[in-house]
Amino acid sequence: SRALVQHQYQKPTKPKRFKLNYGNSTYESIIDGISSDYPFISIASAEGGSELNSRIFKNLAILNSLWSNEPFTVSRKSSGSIEISDAGLSLTIMTQPTVLEKFSQKNSSDVIGSGYLARLMPCRALSGRLSHTISRSEAANLFDYEQRMQEILDQSVTAFHEENARKVMRLSPEAKLYCQNLEQEIRAGMAPNGRFDGAIEHASKLLDNTIRIAANIHYFCYNDSEISGISMQMAAGIAAYFSDEYRAMFVRPPAYIQNAMLLNDWLNQFRAGQTFIRKNFILQNGPNTLRKSSLVTEALSVLTQHGQVRVFQEGRTIWVNINPQMYSDVLPSELMEKPKNNSLNNQILGDKP
Repeated sequence: SRALVQHQYQKPTKPKRFKLNYGNSTYESIIDGISSDYPFISIASAEGGSELNSRIFKNLAILNSLWSNEPFTVSRKSSGSIEISDAGLSLTIMTQPTVLEKFSQKNSSDVIGSGYLARLMPCRALSGRLSHTISRSEAANLFDYEQRMQEILDQSVTAFHEENARKVMRLSPEAKLYCQNLEQEIRAGMAPNGRFDGAIEHASKLLDNTIRIAANIHYFCYNDSEISGISMQMAAGIAAYFSDEYRAMFVRPPAYIQNAMLLNDWLNQFRAGQTFIRKNFILQNGPNTLRKSSLVTEALSVLTQHGQVRVFQEGRTIWVNINPQMYSDVLPSELMEKPKNNSLNNQILGDKP
């Protein structure tokens, strides 16, 4: 029996695998891989619908920790808790817009509330079918790219098996100065009516994502650990593109903008044959959600700024010119004399007999 106990103590340690891609894998296999094998993994899939509906996307707190490289604990019934630290995840998936929209709507409170969407860098494919013939110079560049990628992968495998320390990338003085200026620009855009109004969570992660892009660009191109100002500038342009895509896909306009758009759509039905509408008529007959004077006033102010309407007062009546590019703010004499006349109001609304 003593020999069996001694034999049990001499049980060899399970060797670690160098496995990167966990596309189409179960939640359990991903957690096991991170904790037991190579801790920096990738989920890459051309069928993003299956990934978005998998269990790993039901645990957004874990995904956030992996993005931030923060330690976390996974509790399991059979083997107890697993402490995971110094791990990371790269996520690359392709999916149809309808699938992504359904996912974000179904899990809106979790996805948006957790800040997970703010960490992503999404983009939309160009519409239509495109054909492109690869030139000789492009083919040569592609060959160089593949060679460099293979070199980096080989370095990662060697570092994994030899248990070498991770390579640390640092910002050069020029890159630090660029980051400081970029941070001020982002903060300014977070103000009301700014570029990031309605996307504060996304803006708070934008500088971090920009630095990550710069680190990848610089290491790939120069194999150097100090990120240059030029690499930082290149990364900022790429990050700005992804930021525009994020806001176009996930950020809804503020309520006052939505109200202005709703009112403008309602006014379109009258623009073909009419020019002037009383503000009170909008309050009485306009969209149900705009039956408060303050909301209508705010919406009209936005439309005025964009040249869609002009608001003016004639006597005690406030009028809205709904075709300001075509007509000046001069009421016909009959409207000036009897602004509330039912027949005249019908004329205003294009409801002529």
